[in-house]
This record gives sequence, structure tokens and C-alpha cells, in this order.
Amino acid sequence: STMGDPLSGPRRPTVDSMGNIYLANYTGTTVVKVTQAGVSTIVPTPGLTLSAPAGTALDGAGNLFINDSGNSFVVEITPAGTATVLDNNGLSLSGCYGIAVDGSGYVYTACSISKQVIVFPPLGAAYTLPTTGVTLVSPYAVAVDGSGTIYISDNGASDIVKVSSGTASVLNLGSI
Repeated sequence: STMGDPLSGPRRPTVDSMGNIYLANYTGTTVVKVTQAGVSTIVPTPGLTLSAPAGTALDGAGNLFINDSGNSFVVEITPAGTATVLDNNGLSLSGCYGIAVDGSGYVYTACSISKQVIVFPPLGAAYTLPTTGVTLVSPYAVAVDGSGTIYISDNGASDIVKVSSGTASVLNLGSI
């Protein structure tokens, strides 16, 4: 390991095409990259200081997205190392933890305090994901499958919400 400090509150890992793991080091205020060989380094965030990074996600081009719940922003780190804070379009990113990217480059972040999922399209303004018919109580994590269906873990309601083709529904998980 090339890191002097141990992980402190590691959260929501993601893995790139080379098998490198990226971890949000929540109380350590960094994102850590761990190679397949086990070498750990801190991911540089030029011009930015992270505060409580809570989640990481990668797109198909290798861009790393970091959900920084302490600063209430989402940052994109390109493979070349450029850091850019995504424009939230005035929407609250309070208590955002889970983050995902779909195959078209849309970034989704689950915000438990503001009770919404914010969508950052590749072009255009950020917006709140419509969940018509389902009221989110405390969305904590989000995932997107290959067909674009969005799954939201709503901790406050103990539900998994599925959003497909603009329709939201609560999944029936049976008796697990």
C-alpha cells in the first residue's frame, strides 16, 4: 500500500474495466483506488477538497463520479485527472449517498435528506427523477440495469422502488 492512513468508513465500491476498486473513504475524506496487485492510492481531486465522500460510480469512458455528501455535490474525475463539479441546477443534494451511471451517461444520485433522486444528464440541466405514484421517504442507494430501469433502495420505507419507462412501482419482495 502507498497510503499511510488506513481506510476510515469505506463506502460503496465500484470496479473499473481493469479490475481496480474505487472506494469512497467517508470519514477519511478521500477516494481510494486499490489495484488488483493490492496497491492503494488516493485519487486526486485537483482544486477540490472532499468532505464525506459517500459513493463512487464509473461510466463506460472511465470517468469516475464521486458523491460528496459533506459538500453536497457530485464531482466527475476524467481519466486525464480533470475534476469538475456537476451543476445541480439549484436542486438540493442534501444527504446524497448512492450514485450510479447508466449506459447513456446519465448520473443518478439518491438523496435521503431531500427525499429524491437527482439525475444529471450528459447534456442539459439536472432534474428530479419522477416517481409518480410512489413517495420516497429516504432513498439511500440507486442502481441502473442495462435496459435503463432504475432501482432505488428507500431505507425509510424499507422498499425497493423500480422506475421503468417513466412508471414507478414498489417491488414485491415476498417473505425474505
